[in-house]
Amino acid sequence: MQVRQLSALINVEIKKLILDGNITEAVNKIAQKAPKFLSSNIKAHMLLECQNFIEAVRNDKMQMAIEIAQSKLYPFLSQQLSTPSIQVNW
Repeated sequence: MQVRQLSALINVEIKKLILDGNITEAVNKIAQKAPKFLSSNIKAHMLLECQNFIEAVRNDKMQMAIEIAQSKLYPFLSQQLSTPSIQVNW
């Protein structure tokens, strides 16, 4: 199998995980297949974690939602507030 075909299969797999609401698995798969992607794409990482929070709330997993907010979303927000040079344009 060629690299391009393998990459396309991985992208389809990650897309399916996201569409199915399995955001944690998608983030783990991205980190496994492209280790630098999330750290170099802060906006994409933040949006995935926001979706993870939404999925937790949607599935009535409030403790998980709180943990995501505290451990994943708060660090993004605090970094944004403490570093004016970093801009995330929504």
